Amino acid sequence: MLIAALDDKDIDVRKAAVRSLGQIDDYRAVSPIFTIFRNLRDESDPDFRLEAGNTLYVMRDPRSVDPLITELKLDNMYTASMAARFLGRFHEPRAADALSYAATRSSLRDTQIYAAASLGSMGDARAVEPLISALNEKTIGYRSLSAQVLGMLKDARAVPPLIMALKDSSDIVRERAVASLGQIRDPRAIIPLISHFTDDESGRGIVIQEFIHEALQSIGPAAVPDLITALSNKNIVVRRKAVQTLGMIKDRRAIEPLIVILEDKDVTVRYWAVWALAKYNDASTVGPFIDILKQPQPPSCRDPKLEAQRVEYPWGVVGKRLLLNFGSPVDCVSLRVLIVNTLGRSNDPRAKKVLIEMLNDEEQWVRAAAARYVTPFKK
Repeated sequence: MLIAALDDKDIDVRKAAVRSLGQIDDYRAVSPIFTIFRNLRDESDPDFRLEAGNTLYVMRDPRSVDPLITELKLDNMYTASMAARFLGRFHEPRAADALSYAATRSSLRDTQIYAAASLGSMGDARAVEPLISALNEKTIGYRSLSAQVLGMLKDARAVPPLIMALKDSSDIVRERAVASLGQIRDPRAIIPLISHFTDDESGRGIVIQEFIHEALQSIGPAAVPDLITALSNKNIVVRRKAVQTLGMIKDRRAIEPLIVILEDKDVTVRYWAVWALAKYNDASTVGPFIDILKQPQPPSCRDPKLEAQRVEYPWGVVGKRLLLNFGSPVDCVSLRVLIVNTLGRSNDPRAKKVLIEMLNDEEQWVRAAAARYVTPFKK
């Protein structure tokens, strides 16, 4: 009765029927619903098409595979791509075979791409080449979908084209290319990822930069030598982001180079070097940290723009942006407070004396940070 109601003249009856069929999850409804999409593509009420699409989406009955394959083979411009997307939920050999065929043989480009994406989501390597081809499509959605699914497959063949996609005009495509390179973890991506440290950080660019950090962290120890090399880069942004990524990877080969860069001319680089070294909790860092605290700080090192925003946090004094991204502003006060907090948490005997000295520091934020750790010492 519900299937018959799909042909009712009343739109509300048809919508109620298609909604109920989705709740029942009866595979027998698949073909009739696709027939609706083919024959009523000019349906005056778009909500009905939405209800029909949602019904197909929620169906999980394995017996839906055969009617979906049938619809895919019809290669209809209104329904074949939908069938391709829905088939990806059923990890069955016959579904994979049908999707593989459609990914290369369908006469409809959108069906080819969605079939390849569904095949890739099933972990089938036959999707790799069609998805690589789709990275060159004019439509952003196709390029971003392909970049995303290639990461799921973790196939080394995708690395060179994904590296090329790092230069895509679309932020979302670049973001997904970065994420996929991190999933594949191929060392060939290391230098290209580092080279994009200088990309624009405005808008969605901030998210892409965070993805680059995470991708290099996923690649892990293999990225350390190139990141250490980047510490000598003339570009301050490259040095800063290399320092931050080394702190995320936490490979002990980075300790000595990070100690060296504590003398960097840029306070932001020095700040993040302390942040990175703090993660190692290594005794060799205590001496250099103490030396920095004992150095006189020129007035020019203080950033007046941060004065009104000073807020105290366990890791140091930063702006109200709470370090939501690695580009948040810092100055020499932020650096000194971070070092005090790091020494206070270290339980190193050498830290006790200098923390007591910091109680008389000219900066109130430094004094406040030291006080939190000196009191336990006195007890």
